[in-house]
Amino acid sequence: MAEKDITEKILLSYADVFADCINTLVYDGKRYLNPGNTQPAPTESFYKVKNPAISSATPADI
Repeated sequence: MAEKDITEKILLSYADVFADCINTLVYDGKRYLNPGNTQPAPTESFYKVKNPAISSATPADI
């Protein structure tokens, strides 16, 4: 399953693919988002649990 997530992230890192997906899924196929108006952003976040017995900083894909 993790391999599919990595493949999806790589594919969506291309501005034209990302714009096509958003335009299709969100805007019913209308050309609203232009690939030239997009920019890369981090895909991971870190959440620190207050109780160290549970966990320390843990990466979580968003």
